Amino acid sequence: MPQTKIKKLLQNIFVAAIFGGLFFGTQPLISAQNSRLTEISAQVVKIDSGEIVDNLTAGDFRLYENGRAQKIVSVERETRPLSIVIAFVTNPGSCPDGLTNNASRLAAAFQKILTANEDLAIVMTDKNGSIVRGFGRAAASLGEDFAKAENIAGKNSFPPVFNDNNPNVNSNGGVYEIYPLPALQMAVKLLRENAPRASRRVILFVNALENTNVGKADAGRALLHDLISEQTTLAWLGSGDDEKSFDLAGAPFGKRKFYLGMTDFSGGESQPCKAQKPVIDLFSKPRPTPSVQAEDELAELLDRLRTRYHISYRSNDAVGDELRGVRLELNGAGRNDKNTLIHYPKAVHAAR
Repeated sequence: MPQTKIKKLLQNIFVAAIFGGLFFGTQPLISAQNSRLTEISAQVVKIDSGEIVDNLTAGDFRLYENGRAQKIVSVERETRPLSIVIAFVTNPGSCPDGLTNNASRLAAAFQKILTANEDLAIVMTDKNGSIVRGFGRAAASLGEDFAKAENIAGKNSFPPVFNDNNPNVNSNGGVYEIYPLPALQMAVKLLRENAPRASRRVILFVNALENTNVGKADAGRALLHDLISEQTTLAWLGSGDDEKSFDLAGAPFGKRKFYLGMTDFSGGESQPCKAQKPVIDLFSKPRPTPSVQAEDELAELLDRLRTRYHISYRSNDAVGDELRGVRLELNGAGRNDKNTLIHYPKAVHAAR
């Protein structure tokens, strides 16, 4: 082979080695500089007052992914319009101090609180995750749609039990099963197909879960993957249970705790029903007049979902397309502040 061709061939091999990562046995570059930014949203509040802490910077946070410390690239306060799917529980528990037992009042509250570029859909927690209201309907139809959802819930709630002593008197007893899994699957589908990219995706449970059909563990696992990978936050209005917590490794698929813990796991929060147990107290004892109206509490909940910290970091793990556990803490003096709570997703979908 002529020397000129040999020289040109060696030059080509040298160039390929440099850019292909083969020179001296090195691998192709997959450094953090070439990896995608991973992003999460977070909210920081004072436990005693509910006051939002909105003056933090990157230096005020520490973030861990699968137990490994990560370098935070940026932290910004960001406001996004909401795309909300109401998961209306088909067996509503009694919450007389809130909005969930009055469809017209709940509809009026949302009509007042939602901004012009926000939208709301409604699904039921029945076997099919039935759609009562899709995205794109006029705000003026909220009252009609919430009334329809309330009517469906009322019919499905308590089957009549006849009084043996008086055949003409019926009482409420027993409950039909509630299916949160199909409702959440349908909510994810609606958000995926309709929510603008710039909006914040929220699924809002309305009313407490009773007699829950938890579904199959594999379906719950797939749901969790979709919720996290599509950055969807669950919140709860009129929750009847203490909020549960779990981490990615211990996710209780196929159990009721899975649904009760999804608000915390996805970075959302619950607005519990204050008129709580024992149930007899709801009827036998006068309830104090609340200092804050339920409509105001709903407005504050939605505000905390709209405006949050947008945290960006580059993972130091090159393996991608998987869920990874996340832990977010305050740094410095904030680490020991027992009065401060951070709402953030406990996992991220790290695609490379």
